[in-house]
Amino acid sequence: MMKRIIYAIKAIYILIYSLIFLRNRIHFDSKKVFLSDFPEVSKDANLYFNGKFTTRDSCSIKVTSGEVKIGHRTFFNRNVSINCQERIVIGSDCMFGNNVSIFDHDHVFSSLDRPFKDQGFKTGPVVIGSNVWIGSGTIILKGVTIGDNVVIGASSLIKSDVPSNSIVKTESKQTVESIRFKQSN
Repeated sequence: MMKRIIYAIKAIYILIYSLIFLRNRIHFDSKKVFLSDFPEVSKDANLYFNGKFTTRDSCSIKVTSGEVKIGHRTFFNRNVSINCQERIVIGSDCMFGNNVSIFDHDHVFSSLDRPFKDQGFKTGPVVIGSNVWIGSGTIILKGVTIGDNVVIGASSLIKSDVPSNSIVKTESKQTVESIRFKQSN
């Protein structure tokens, strides 16, 4: 009981903080938004909660640029990580297992003349439909669209579109390739 009270107080504190200090960048369509941690929303970015939303401990929502939209009655379990530089849209009635990560960007690594961290990013929007269950440990990469009524098995790597009314099962197979760098003149 005491743990629930502490969690509720923390959620209210995070909500008040977000409304006061991030008021032009975080938008709430409902009073039923329960965040376990502070979202990071940059000056030129937006985060929209379109209805009831709940998270468990240690979830991270980071919007460096662009926008994140989260639908009604969506739930994030522990350690879900959302990292946005362009656009991430999540439909209604979605469930995310522990340790799910979503990225709408990749690092560029085409030159040996500069460190990878200084080469920028490639971006592509991520769109997740409604009534989607994403299993624990899943990673969703840039440019992916996941349809409605989809189940994604645990520890999946989603790097291409998934049509509606589908289940994704990942077979464990590892492939290692060499990186082909461009030669500088």
